[in-house]
Amino acid sequence: ERLSIRDFMQDLRDAGLQSGGPSPFGEKEKRAFAATFDQVVTKKNR
Repeated sequence: ERLSIRDFMQDLRDAGLQSGGPSPFGEKEKRAFAATFDQVVTKKNR
């Protein structure tokens, strides 16, 4: 069933129809992610 839904949604996208979904990250979200990611990597490398 999941494969049939996946294929159906791909057919809709191929036909140019939007299937919705969340909006892309804005600059604020990108900066917040990058800052948190940097903190995690820095802690891990200590």
